[in-house]
Order: sequence, then structure tokens, then C-alpha cells
Amino acid sequence: VLFVDIVGFTSMCEGLDPKQIIAMLNDYFDCATQIIESHGGIITQFQGDAILAVYNVFDDLEHHADAALNSAIDLKKEVEKRKFEGLELRVRCGVNTGSMVAGNVGAKARLSFTVHGDAVNTASRLEQENKILHTDVLISESTRMLLSDPNRVIKAGEVLLRGRHSTTELYTIPRT
Repeated sequence: VLFVDIVGFTSMCEGLDPKQIIAMLNDYFDCATQIIESHGGIITQFQGDAILAVYNVFDDLEHHADAALNSAIDLKKEVEKRKFEGLELRVRCGVNTGSMVAGNVGAKARLSFTVHGDAVNTASRLEQENKILHTDVLISESTRMLLSDPNRVIKAGEVLLRGRHSTTELYTIPRT
């Protein structure tokens, strides 16, 4: 699971015209979609400024942990080097690996395809933990262990994520 959020989006929107916000989001989402799909990811939701993407859910995707991490790294780099409708952005990403259920959820007359489970919740918590650890990309131990080269990430800490009863080891990408 890859969870991505734009840094400072709520504050940014305070001073923008709603049409500019939509134009910026559409430009950004086009960019993010291309990167995520190029690595074999499937976006299940755009919610506000957040993106929820999954890997290895429908087809066996060899090296799916690498694909999710590479998506996060490539998206971070691309966002940092360009503007979206004239606006500079930064993103935070959380990557986690685990079991989840995929399917249509909602009211009978209004179903949306999505994924649910602890793996999804944890990816969201990792994205949020970036704020505290002053990182941009965080991955879980479960994802690190599936990387083709686990040494491509460094330990960022061990934290008690919101809503959890035990600590989670977190890893990040080295600063370049």
C-alpha cells in the first residue's frame, strides 16, 4: 500500500481560488498517476489531496515492495522539480505491506472500489508520522524485508503508531 499526501495542503488552500485548487490537483494527480501506474500500482482512491494506491492486489507483481517504494521516491523527486499550475508542492508518503481486502464498499446505490485492513491503516499512519520524524518517505519493516535490497533504506525509528498496541520499526530513504 502507498499512501501519499500533499504537505501543507489545507493551509495552501486558504489563499487560493477554488478553481486554482482543482486545476492544481488535476495536474498533480495526472503526474502521480503516471508514476504510480508505471510501477504497476493501482490507485483506488483520490480523497482530498491524498492518494491511496495498491500493488500486487490483482496480479502477481514481482518485487511489489520495490515498486511501491520506487513510486514514492519517483513521485517525491518529480514533485520537487516542477510546479503544478504555478504552485510548488511537497509530498509525504507511507508504504506498508500486509493483508487487506479489496472490493466495493458503500451504500447499495453508491458503491466505490477500495481497500481496507490494517495494512492500509498503517500506510496512512506512516504518511502522518513523516511530520514528526521530519522525513518524506516512511516504510514499515514488513515492506523493508521484501525489498530486493533492504539496505537501500535506513532506520528512522521505532514508534507507537496511533491506535496501535505495539511499536513499529520505521525506515526511510537516505537524504540525497
